[in-house]
Amino acid sequence: MTRLNNGIVCTIALLVAASSQAQQFSSFGSSRNGVGLTKVDSDMVSAATHQLNAKAALQPGDDQSWANPKSGHSGKITVTKLFTSGGLPCHSLHYDNSMKKTAQSPSYSLNWCKVGEGVWKIKN
Repeated sequence: MTRLNNGIVCTIALLVAASSQAQQFSSFGSSRNGVGLTKVDSDMVSAATHQLNAKAALQPGDDQSWANPKSGHSGKITVTKLFTSGGLPCHSLHYDNSMKKTAQSPSYSLNWCKVGEGVWKIKN
């Protein structure tokens, strides 16, 4: 899987996860009332995830923040645990997002496993 495809998978998975955790999101990352993650927000979440996944010697508690001054949205991604699955190195990332125009702070967790050199996939 290429880096671009991995970013797309990440963005889709994050939007789906956010949707299942906080009903204000549609599958396109915006809410029914016009407040939600913008494409730029989603790209920033994807980039922050990629930075964590690429970090050598990742440890629980490591984090990466993102902020989009234009939308006013921000978030923090934190490593919560390291584990192996099927012999692959994996970790859990917890996503906390802050939405400027709502009191909502959607959060969710995803498990990531390294399936190749520099290639991470979401573990189902």
